[in-house]
Amino acid sequence: MARRRTSHKAKLMHRTGAMSHTLPHKRIPAENSPNGVYERIKSRLIRYEFPVGRRIVIEKLADQLFVSATPVREALARLTAERFVQDIPNAGFFAKPLSQTELSDLYDLLELLLGWSASRAAERTAGPGPLKPPDFKREFEDAVRDRPDAVAGLASDLFHHLARQSGNEDLIRLVSNLNDRTLHARWKTYEAFGDPNKALLRVFEAYSSLDFPAVGTALSAYFLELREWLPGLFRSLARSRVRTAR
Repeated sequence: MARRRTSHKAKLMHRTGAMSHTLPHKRIPAENSPNGVYERIKSRLIRYEFPVGRRIVIEKLADQLFVSATPVREALARLTAERFVQDIPNAGFFAKPLSQTELSDLYDLLELLLGWSASRAAERTAGPGPLKPPDFKREFEDAVRDRPDAVAGLASDLFHHLARQSGNEDLIRLVSNLNDRTLHARWKTYEAFGDPNKALLRVFEAYSSLDFPAVGTALSAYFLELREWLPGLFRSLARSRVRTAR
């Protein structure tokens, strides 16, 4: 019996269904295991489902997830260390607000780490050679037509794959954290303005051919555009919050 091939669009929808990137090397934890609870809460934080400034009530969240309070408390403590959550003494856990300055700094750090990984891959002369990337460019073209959140998730996949080229586990973990913390902002930037897609396309094209010097140049242009859009992004988000509050 012939195996049915999965279309690029089907792969894309599977990849971005929860507006988070897929990490093929990781096993998906059981939903109610400690890691599963952590992933479910983090996914909601990434999508900004917890209002900033409102306390996260552990017991209520545990009821929503159909688990006890213990794994929820442990997950929130872990997410505090990863800077998704604030633990305020005598007040509790809160979704961490992200300022324009902090987001700009996160973009700077992500650009620095990815640029270093590209340089390391370009300089490598021994070993098995660079990891072969998936067909990111074709998936990107599908994502641009379909959904802005898909573009953000696919960019996260590329950044993670590029980080793996370094062979440095600490760098890979840092890039994964920065991917998650900037995902919502990148998604909203594509949704509101669209223009960063042009710079991002050049990143995908360079990476698809494993032209690492060109990847570094394209990344610099891409992150420069993201930083230039920050004032407009925060104005757009502020207007959206006002409309929601009415």
